[in-house]
Amino acid sequence: PHNAGSLYYNYKNYHSIVLLGICDAKYMFTFIDIGAYGRRSDGGIFRDSIVGQKFYNKEMGLPEPKKLTVDGEPMPYVL
Repeated sequence: PHNAGSLYYNYKNYHSIVLLGICDAKYMFTFIDIGAYGRRSDGGIFRDSIVGQKFYNKEMGLPEPKKLTVDGEPMPYVL
């Protein structure tokens, strides 16, 4: 943005705005967060987002770990 100063200036030495998106298995967006400062880390943006807060507070309703094979160990779902 015009006159944004260093807020949107990232480590690659150019201005950027971050789009954080999560898609389902059918490539449909289920969450979009747009507008974070380019100088912020992806992890920090995720942590401070609504979906990040729900994820860390275990409020997303993710399924319990399940076996991938009949005799395998239960594996967690991965975001």
